[in-house]
Amino acid sequence: MNNKIVIGGPRLQRVGGAVRWSVDVNDVELWFKVPIAFERLLTSNSDPALVALLMPSMLGMKSIVVRGQCSEDLYFNFSAIQGLIKSLYPNTDPVSLHVESLVESPAQTAPSGGG
Repeated sequence: MNNKIVIGGPRLQRVGGAVRWSVDVNDVELWFKVPIAFERLLTSNSDPALVALLMPSMLGMKSIVVRGQCSEDLYFNFSAIQGLIKSLYPNTDPVSLHVESLVESPAQTAPSGGG
């Protein structure tokens, strides 16, 4: 039994009028597509896969290894996020996280409110 979830680095690929974001997870491809108009919202780090796989890993008590990049904000808040999940789903257990490369989180801009 494999006790690790290994997340690779993501790939972005234009497919027709869409953009496909994909990543290998334990030799299985995880992916999603968005219309090309939203391409600028996609990330080149592994955060989406890490977030998507966190609860399954906590249910199966599998550690997570990220071979791609992970944002600093997600990495440094990982324990707090697991605590929140544990408070909502008591049958989950915290798991360890190993990240090979951290990247600075993008600066967030507040909405202007329009006008």
